[in-house]
Amino acid sequence: MSRHRITLLTIAGLAIVILSFGITLTLLRTNVPPPGRGVCYFDAEKLCPGVQPGEGRILECLSRQMDKPISDACRKAVEDYLKRPR
Repeated sequence: MSRHRITLLTIAGLAIVILSFGITLTLLRTNVPPPGRGVCYFDAEKLCPGVQPGEGRILECLSRQMDKPISDACRKAVEDYLKRPR
């Protein structure tokens, strides 16, 4: 292989790595909750920091925050939770 060809392959490889890294960073910045987390993940992180998940504690906390900006999907989940018989 010629030296010129190896340099081009190295540059192409580096370009692929850089593009992959950029795509990864973009995906990390999206507002998609981690797997296994609900639609209220980001709202709870912002409005109910320190509240231990489980036994409805997050939804109870969010139900007291309904006057604040909450995502539409989370608002619906909280409203549905509040309608359930206890």
